[in-house]
Amino acid sequence: LSFFTRSGRGLRFLERIFSTVQTCTLQGRQTFGYLQEVMQAWLAKQTAPSLVPEHVLARQAACA
Repeated sequence: LSFFTRSGRGLRFLERIFSTVQTCTLQGRQTFGYLQEVMQAWLAKQTAPSLVPEHVLARQAACA
């Protein structure tokens, strides 16, 4: 099962996209919608939206 790639770059892409799909699924987010937000941010030269839930980010900020 190669998913049409044999290069290291292709394998890293698959690892990242599969991780993104799984994370979005676990969070109840739409994967395609998230990827659209990522591309819009990239095109606007802005920071990509985080997959880390807001409550986790808030807790990390409070501990810092």
